[in-house]
Amino acid sequence: MYQCCVCRGSLTLMLDLGLQPVTNRFLESPDAEESRFPIKLACCDECGMVQLVESAPADELMPRLDWIAYNEPEAHLDALTAVIADLPMPPQASGLVAGLTYKDDSTLERLRRHGFTHYCRYDPAQDMGILEQRAGIETIQQKLVPNITKNIADRYGLADVLIVRHILEHCQEPTIFLNALKTLLTPAGYIVFEVPDCEKAFKARDYTTVWEEHRLYFTQETFLGLLRRSGYEVVYFESYPYPFENSLVAITRLSSNKPELTVADTATPAAFSQRFNSHKKLIASFLSHYRQHTGKIAMYGAGHIACAYLNYYGVADQIEFVVDDNVNKQHKYMPGSKLPIMPSTALVEQGIKLCLLCLIPEVEARVVAKNEVFLAAGGKFASIYPGSQTALQYENNL
Repeated sequence: MYQCCVCRGSLTLMLDLGLQPVTNRFLESPDAEESRFPIKLACCDECGMVQLVESAPADELMPRLDWIAYNEPEAHLDALTAVIADLPMPPQASGLVAGLTYKDDSTLERLRRHGFTHYCRYDPAQDMGILEQRAGIETIQQKLVPNITKNIADRYGLADVLIVRHILEHCQEPTIFLNALKTLLTPAGYIVFEVPDCEKAFKARDYTTVWEEHRLYFTQETFLGLLRRSGYEVVYFESYPYPFENSLVAITRLSSNKPELTVADTATPAAFSQRFNSHKKLIASFLSHYRQHTGKIAMYGAGHIACAYLNYYGVADQIEFVVDDNVNKQHKYMPGSKLPIMPSTALVEQGIKLCLLCLIPEVEARVVAKNEVFLAAGGKFASIYPGSQTALQYENNL
């Protein structure tokens, strides 16, 4: 029986995607060996948290290439930092604002412009003993345990505001992580949490949202439920809208009150899991039909979303290659599918008729605009994201 990593309740298996590669492990040749790990998505019968049954080890998830980076949405940060700047502080507050990881640097800079002059961002090597320069969130989440955070607090002092953006979804042991954060905070201080919202993906049957680096898949209900269950009082909450997935933000304080525990809705995740096989068949049928009757297909964006699309749906044999503008990725091969990664000039050179965009909707227009030669040659762009204005309608194109 599988056990929930949040409440230790029983898990119901939703989706078994089999053994999958680490998606930041680009290959130097198509015959290179690669490690694979099970991807099993489950839902807790008691707290409703959707999660991976198990995570790949942190040292396996750590990038092997120093140019790999992940970006988070930031269009809402001006509004968020204005809210933080207006938070009431007790008279004895030191005014220390701390960022947990590099993902918090841009928030700290905005708060500096709001007049916060006493701030810091914890250093992985000095403060957590993480000496590998390529280590990222996958390693930090594992290292943040109470004895480490106590040493950090002794070095910098307790924070009145702690920024924690886009790490909670990576946590293999979220309860330990959330308890450790409490030792960094003054009694009346605030922790600002931000996580991606998976509600749209669940409803739109976007299975590429499942990623080996994310153990937890939040909705508004399960996000707030986890925080309250872990001893946090939510004093501010906002869901900031984005085309692909919203950003859920909660500003919290420590609470000594026993929370009222409720069971989150499990109907939406259940429907999501039940439709996978039919959705997979629909995509495979569309791509096969298009390739036979219209022309060759490529993909644009060699990230983990493209890997998921190719590997989960098993459609690599319908795709010629993957395009990416990052020269570091070009002429390498995709994890799992082992498709070659090419520059965008290959779209015209190899006679591609349909290019599937695996890019966040916010940058799709820029990519389309810079590939006018492809469009003029009769090529077509369409997004794999259901929330995009250029989303491919599989049902209407068979």
